Amino acid sequence: LSVNLDVSKTIKREKFHTLLALALVTASPVLLRILVLQSVLGRHVNENYLVSNVAGYILSVDSETLERTEFANSGLSAPKGMVVVDDVVYVTDLTQVEGYSLVEEPGFSLAVSGSAFLNGITADLAGNLYAADTDLGKIFKIVIETKAVSNLATTGLTGVNGVFFDQANNRLIAVPWK
Repeated sequence: LSVNLDVSKTIKREKFHTLLALALVTASPVLLRILVLQSVLGRHVNENYLVSNVAGYILSVDSETLERTEFANSGLSAPKGMVVVDDVVYVTDLTQVEGYSLVEEPGFSLAVSGSAFLNGITADLAGNLYAADTDLGKIFKIVIETKAVSNLATTGLTGVNGVFFDQANNRLIAVPWK
């Protein structure tokens, strides 16, 4: 289970645990769809959670009522890590990074050349994205504005799974699978 929390929004641990517990113990077909969840993100609009699911979609879950609606499902294969930058939710999806606007504007789509299994994603203060490739042990830097992609790190990252940008110390933290 990979949980990516938006650091600009404080999410109470109890609410997340309640959401997860309901997903795990409820026999509702809609809630059972959350069982293969990959990532949970605090959303900037309407106080909802976004839950990526490796079955090919992202759910929006109301933080108060736990009502679920599909946020995104078009063109997704196995969405994983998510991060919000300027009202766009960016999600890693195998060898792609997809972006979904929170304010109904056109989205973002980028095939990341040289990638195999993109997983965690984060952003720095300048709005650059960093996507971890678990299979290749790489971290790709993506400039949102130009869609330029470069290899930020390619050695010593066996099974890199999650990434987090530590704003206070201006550093990127990578977490391995094992």
